[in-house]
Amino acid sequence: MHFCLRLNDNLGKCIIAVMKKLLAIVGPTGIGKTDLAYFLSGLINASIISADSIQIYQGLDVISGKDLPKDAEFQRFKVSNSHNSNYSFGYYKIFNGTKIYLLDVVTPSQQFSVFDFNTLFDVISNLIIQEKKLPILTGGTGFYIDSIFQNIDTISIPQNRILREKLENLDCKSLQELLQEKDAQKFGKMNNSDRGNKRRLIRAIEVVGFKPLLEVKPQYADKFETLFIGLNAPREILKSRIDARVEKRLRYGALDEARRLFEQYHNLAAQIKTASGYRQLFEYLKGNYSFDEAVVKWKRAEYLNAKKQLSWFKKNKYICWFDITSGKLENRVKKLVEDWYNEREG
Repeated sequence: MHFCLRLNDNLGKCIIAVMKKLLAIVGPTGIGKTDLAYFLSGLINASIISADSIQIYQGLDVISGKDLPKDAEFQRFKVSNSHNSNYSFGYYKIFNGTKIYLLDVVTPSQQFSVFDFNTLFDVISNLIIQEKKLPILTGGTGFYIDSIFQNIDTISIPQNRILREKLENLDCKSLQELLQEKDAQKFGKMNNSDRGNKRRLIRAIEVVGFKPLLEVKPQYADKFETLFIGLNAPREILKSRIDARVEKRLRYGALDEARRLFEQYHNLAAQIKTASGYRQLFEYLKGNYSFDEAVVKWKRAEYLNAKKQLSWFKKNKYICWFDITSGKLENRVKKLVEDWYNEREG
């Protein structure tokens, strides 16, 4: 990937000079990414693309925190491509006329991968550009966002449904032993979190079994001039925001949503079963936790998720970080975005 840095000031390093413009807003869960995207979309002619591995699912609304305005209207449209028949294409239109894409794309029983995300991103970003609008990419799934700009050689290795069904019956220890047997080097590179995650272990075994690996070039690295904006806050502030967010979701029907999904538990995609909030409430419904225990564990899972997200995004040296508690956040971000957006391309 070629970077051309414009050293306008200490924020200049955040801008990758290439062709079409793309704004990416990243940060930990509960930090206010979506609200900032709404605000900026009201200032510039923009559409929002969600990068969230759980909000992509239909019916996973409350616990996942879609937090759409009450008057948001969903409109479907068709894409003339037979390869996209597994997806439900549509967008939510909010109060200022902004369109939000990549919510409610697949059913809870469908598996959804980073390859699927890339496929949809290609379709939607091209559509937004054709409408002469700015794509705003925002969400907390760092792997999805990085896949747009980096060379990830395993991205198009397909899922092996038969293998996955067999591996789903194994516990983490058995999966770890199997991966060590097949590729000890790959297992050695995994961190403790990955080694304790059934879904990631299964994917690793799946990838190891696919020979040869497909070399995939980044599809979009040379397509967009991207401004990365990152939101952060002191640890205690972030924890407080997460606590409030979880309590709000509980008031708005999180348990009812979990009960509805629990009725089809065995058919749910694996990433739903392990997602923060869903996993803990499912364990409560199984009788493994009391309700209060489930809520405490949910909050702790969100804290850990936020920590992981920050660690992930901190690796990207092109992100312009803003502390949401430092005052006049919207004005500072607005100036940066408007200056960048109004620059001539090239």
